[in-house]
Order: sequence, then structure tokens, then C-alpha cells
Amino acid sequence: MITVAASDLFSADPAVRFAASTSSKQNRHVADWPRGCRGAANGWMMLLGPSPGRQDSDDDIWLGGPHRPQDEAACIGPTAGVVRYETNKGRNRRWNMLSEAVFGRLDYAQALTSIMNLDWGHHPDSSKIPDAYLRDGCMVVYELMKESRPRVVVTLVRRTWDVFVPFLTTIVSPEPYRRATQLGSVVVRLPNAGAATLVVRAPQHPSRHFFNAGHAELLRAETARFLLQYPP
Repeated sequence: MITVAASDLFSADPAVRFAASTSSKQNRHVADWPRGCRGAANGWMMLLGPSPGRQDSDDDIWLGGPHRPQDEAACIGPTAGVVRYETNKGRNRRWNMLSEAVFGRLDYAQALTSIMNLDWGHHPDSSKIPDAYLRDGCMVVYELMKESRPRVVVTLVRRTWDVFVPFLTTIVSPEPYRRATQLGSVVVRLPNAGAATLVVRAPQHPSRHFFNAGHAELLRAETARFLLQYPP
């Protein structure tokens, strides 16, 4: 459990959160998260998918579903939120394009991004994940949201949006919000967060080769509109 929630590590202002997170040159392991959830323990941005996708090795396949292990390291530090895939490395450029669009700076993204998944199994085709697995993961992710206090949550595929947003809005009521683009979006206030959170549906998953600068621009515009209406 994180015990520094009152500090600048969880500031609504990404510049303040970044400065506090990078005061040490080393990443600090501060929590163990459920499998399929990783990155910055104080992520200003949360990227939310249905599952980790295809496995890297046939010798290590995660089945998903019940009995989710708690063995992922959540860190705070200058590279706690780096997205780095060792296979199909073209994905790294597209994930960084998305992240930089939301933050405006890649170094902020590399320190302050968390990656969550509703299920922890290796599922190359997210349409084949059982609905029950995704529904069970909603509360897992919500509890981590309350810890990490993101200001922007990007759901990476429509199915994640369709499952998670109805769940979330039964717990916390949406705030008034005038969106900037055609992207699905909702604004909520997490308990004790002190600032509003934007939940927005990505126009395309960044692991897909046709994610492009136009998709990133839509996310940039939506984040900018949100921050204009709900400044730090």
C-alpha cells in the first residue's frame, strides 16, 4: 500500500508530480500490483486494456480469470512508466506517440504512466475474453485508480470502454463535461483524489500498425479540453 498520498507525488499538476517522482534518479518499488497491471504507482495517465495480449513465449502463458496473482512491481521514478516491448518493437514508437500526445512531453510519460488490464490472461483476440473475466477486473482496476489517482484514463479498445465505464459510473457520478472530439469521454471524481479524472476511449489501439498521428492528435485535443475545464 502506498503511504505518501498526501505528497506532491499525487499532485493534479503533472509538472509537480513529475518533479516529485524524479527527485531520485532511481525507480523505487513501492507496491505489488495484480498481474497485468504495471508501471508508475502514481501514474498521472492510466492506459487501460482488456488483457496483456499475445504472450512473448509459449513457455509462459497466463490463463487469466479468477485467482489473479499479485506479483507486478509498481514503482515511482524517472522511468517507472516506460513502455518497452521486446518483441514487435514498432509498437514502442506508437505507444510513445500516444503517451506524448496526452502529456505533451515524453519524459513526463516515461515517469507517470501506468498500464492496467481488466484481465490478466494472454489473449491475442480481446473479443474472445469471457465477459465475466472483464467484469471481475473492473473492481481490481478501480482500487488501483484510487491508489494512483490518475487524471487521464485512456481505454485502449471499445470493449474495455463498454465494460469499464458503465461499472465506474455506477460508483462515481459523472461530472458535467463538454468534449472536444467525437471520442467517447466521461469525467469523474475519485474518492479523496481532489481533482477530476477524464476517461476517454482511444480511437485506435497503439499496438496496431495503423495507429497514427491523427489518432494521437484526437487524444491531445481531448486532454487539452479537459484540462481547460478542470485545471490542476
